[in-house]
Amino acid sequence: MALFAMPELCELAVARKKIAGDHAANINLSNQWQGVRDVGTHWWLVLRCGILGTALGAIPGIGSAVIDWIAYGYAQRTEKNPETFGTGDVRGVIAPEASNNAKEGGHLVPTIAFGVPAGASMAILLGAFLMHGLTPGPEMLTKQLDVTYTIVWSLTLAHVIGALICLASSRWLAMISTVRPEILLPIVLSLVFVAAYEGSHDWGDLFSLMTFGVVGWIMKRLNWPRPPLVVGLVIGGIFERYLYISTSLYGIGWMWRPVVVVVLCLVAWALYRPLSEIVRSVVSELRQIGSHPLRFTASAAFTVAVMGFIGVAILLSFGWPAAAKPVPLTACFMALTAATLNLVNELFGQEQAVRGNVDGGVAVGGHAAAADKDYGMSGATIRRLAAIYFAWLAGLMALVALVGFIPAIAIFIFAYMHLGFRESPLSSAFYAAATALLCWGLFHKLLAVAWPQSLLGDLFPPLRAALGFI
Repeated sequence: MALFAMPELCELAVARKKIAGDHAANINLSNQWQGVRDVGTHWWLVLRCGILGTALGAIPGIGSAVIDWIAYGYAQRTEKNPETFGTGDVRGVIAPEASNNAKEGGHLVPTIAFGVPAGASMAILLGAFLMHGLTPGPEMLTKQLDVTYTIVWSLTLAHVIGALICLASSRWLAMISTVRPEILLPIVLSLVFVAAYEGSHDWGDLFSLMTFGVVGWIMKRLNWPRPPLVVGLVIGGIFERYLYISTSLYGIGWMWRPVVVVVLCLVAWALYRPLSEIVRSVVSELRQIGSHPLRFTASAAFTVAVMGFIGVAILLSFGWPAAAKPVPLTACFMALTAATLNLVNELFGQEQAVRGNVDGGVAVGGHAAAADKDYGMSGATIRRLAAIYFAWLAGLMALVALVGFIPAIAIFIFAYMHLGFRESPLSSAFYAAATALLCWGLFHKLLAVAWPQSLLGDLFPPLRAALGFI
């Protein structure tokens, strides 16, 4: 949410235009069936990404978002004319969605067979097992095979029913894109903050949301790809844990086991082409130093900041125990090498053209430099409006600490709509009250969320008891 949702909402706050622009949502039966025909046309891509999603879904700990991006990258590497990805090519939607639906079936394998939930939804399913006296394991595949097949068919029917519901309600879902940002933005931001806090019910979730929201917006404006950062954050811990286990059990000899060798060869094959192109591009640019002026752009400054962050990480990890050093040091030195190559490209390379998809593709010789939207404004104006946006979010966090989550949502929505967007007081009050009541009924009463303690709740316990949710 921080890396993807927050920057997009920031762009909406800066542009202050409807998501659909000046176009009305034009959804009809003909358009829907065109989507069905597109899936039939690209059936081989659906099959391959479905198999990939099932296989990755069976691996515990890999998040849904990571599987989607892996499928997207796989499709971009294996399909013809990949340069059209990110410009409306429907294959860029079909590939991750095929893997996204298939991963649920893969999640069932470790959950049912070993009792290891492979995702958040499977953790809920595992809790349901325990509530009903079912023990995941071999018995689920022998004595209680009827229950297992019930789960499988329930999952299958759920996908079919969900598709029918989406097709039937697509017109109304598309109407969301025509809602004015004055109304949509404060409400969605409030729900994003609640969803982020639900991660581990800790203030750290909200601080991470703000921090990575700013980083994500900078990366979006500078056309840096964000999916690799998400993949690294999710996969890094899993990689480090299992590398430690492998090294403890087999020493360095685990690298020569047949399956590992095959996997390493596949990784080398996947990395060879993009890395070779990057190296060739940098070498070519170094040979031409002096033929074009040095350019220290905002993107180069961001690269320097990244290199500084990596350098601090290296210094900190030197004091760690020997068993904890290999992964962070390896990752840091590889990242430092990549950042250095990118900095050379930023400083001495020629003005870059648009090279592939900004968020999903791998840009040759560095990140893509596609001209981002300026909305007819100067860069200084865009930065000022973005700073105002994040200042409002900081105010929301301060309100949460002062009066509690749900009252803060009501105050934030009213203030942002009325003061930030000049919406009428009556309309602002209506949407603020409606959203606060929705959060109170859904998250407080139904889901019994443990809200963070507020300052006023600490100072005035009777007030906390009276309101019930401060």
